[in-house]
Amino acid sequence: MKTAQQWVADLGTSKAQAFPNIKRADVVNGLNDRLAKPSLINQSNTSLCGAASLMYTLARLKPEVYAQYVTELYTTGEAKLGTHSVKPGPDCKRYAATTTSGIHPADWVALASLRDSENDTFKYDSPSAEVGGITMPGDLLDWFKYAGFSKDSNVTNLVWTKDESDLKTAGSKFSLSQTVCLFINANLLQHPDNGSTFPDHWVVLESPVSITKGNVDLTVYTWGGTQQVSLPVSKFCTNFYGFIACSP
Repeated sequence: MKTAQQWVADLGTSKAQAFPNIKRADVVNGLNDRLAKPSLINQSNTSLCGAASLMYTLARLKPEVYAQYVTELYTTGEAKLGTHSVKPGPDCKRYAATTTSGIHPADWVALASLRDSENDTFKYDSPSAEVGGITMPGDLLDWFKYAGFSKDSNVTNLVWTKDESDLKTAGSKFSLSQTVCLFINANLLQHPDNGSTFPDHWVVLESPVSITKGNVDLTVYTWGGTQQVSLPVSKFCTNFYGFIACSP
């Protein structure tokens, strides 16, 4: 089996290119940077948080799978997660991502390709295609299973928020070394005083869940970095719609 570094080397020397408007050097450099620091994977101004959560986890726990996936997509226009084929459409592959505006080229290849390939109705061919980028809990869990994860749990709701017991269960899964993705409304991170009526964002739990005297403290991966969250549990739960969990 090739190492992640060998896959990146293959990408650098190959002449094949399925994304004609994305520079090879940008993808090679971006891939190297993300293998060294997976939290650099960043959906930026797109709705690709579900795909970002998966790719961040792969780069961290299964770097050779992540590197092979990006290399094969860029060079052939299709790749596999396990036995599952990922094949983005021509419009997705024609998008001209650059390093100076919006989503990074390496992230466009990895994230947008997955989302576009999985969509039956909506294309994902530009960062403005918000509806086409949304990832439902069952889809995200399927992606993890395609990539070889198991012992999965889906404790989510699209309408009703979850409570402290569900938050504690998410923390218990993390303590068992499972990957835990929290389903939230982004108000939790940006405007925590505001509640919500629906979920719109995925983050990856990066720390134990500490609940003391009615307050919760935890750290999540999101938007190309990590963010610490310290809030009253009651306020946290107004934007918390559950979680998925699985084991590598």
